[in-house]
Amino acid sequence: MSDLASLYEELRRRAVAGESRGSGLALIQHRGLAAWMKAWASQAGPPRPRPERPHSEPATAETTQEMVQVLVAMALARRQEVPA
Repeated sequence: MSDLASLYEELRRRAVAGESRGSGLALIQHRGLAAWMKAWASQAGPPRPRPERPHSEPATAETTQEMVQVLVAMALARRQEVPA
């Protein structure tokens, strides 16, 4: 598979997965595939793939409760700052 085809397939995979950012997704959406191909052909070399984000463990019930308490405290503090 050519470099452009590989790049396109990776971009398509990310778009289907719902990732809104990608190497040229906006360019394809606004100017078309031909403009995207021309832009990549003019690049000095192929782009480096972005490193995958490490997967984190799901939040525990205790952590979730602490996050909710912080958010509530922030909301209440903001409410007190705004005059009625």
